[in-house]
Amino acid sequence: MLGLKASHIKNLCNLKKPVCFDIPGHKESAKIIYQHFTKICSQLPSLNANLLPAYLSARYPTPIIYQGQALKLLNKLNASKCGHPSDLPIKLIKQFSFELAEPLTDI
Repeated sequence: MLGLKASHIKNLCNLKKPVCFDIPGHKESAKIIYQHFTKICSQLPSLNANLLPAYLSARYPTPIIYQGQALKLLNKLNASKCGHPSDLPIKLIKQFSFELAEPLTDI
C-alpha cells in the first residue's frame, strides 16, 4: 500500500475511529477503500460546470518560442546519447530539424 502507515492514511482522510487495513486479499481491501471514498464523494456537492471560468488565468504570459530557437535546440541534441526506445532517433530529428521546428513552435 505505497508504504503509507495506517495513521497517516487516517489523518489524510480525517477519520476519528481506527482503520483496519489488515484485510486478507487485495480485492476486499480495494472494495473497502472504494466504498469509503464513495461515501466521502457522495457528501460533497456536485460540480456546476457553468460556474467554472472558461480558462484558467496564468500569472505570466505564455512564452513565445520562435522557429529559429526551436531549430537551434534541435540541432544541439547529442546524437551519441540514447533516447527512449519509442522516440525517434536523434540523428533523424537532427536531419529533419528544419521541418520539425515549425510544428513545434505551433504547439
